[in-house]
Amino acid sequence: MPNNVIPGLKLIRFNIKKLNLPDDTSLPFKLEASFRPTWFAKMAFIGLPGGREEIVVRGATLETLRRFVEVNGLGTHARLLRLTISGPEGIIEQLPQG
Repeated sequence: MPNNVIPGLKLIRFNIKKLNLPDDTSLPFKLEASFRPTWFAKMAFIGLPGGREEIVVRGATLETLRRFVEVNGLGTHARLLRLTISGPEGIIEQLPQG
């Protein structure tokens, strides 16, 4: 089984699991992603705050966050609404583009 642990990451927010930690600005890069609710959640009327799944991850480097996106397939995820990576200079990457 491959080891998918990526050093230098900290999960700050994951609303599905009710995780909402204080932001950690000691890690200068930040990934914010939001996803449409699953078909099951819509049909079962499972309420999510804001109606969507949200993830916030802090990273020590830009490469660390890019690796997180790659390992988890976030860039091509079917339910992806928005993915933003920002750093000390502001927004670095944003999906979907346009």
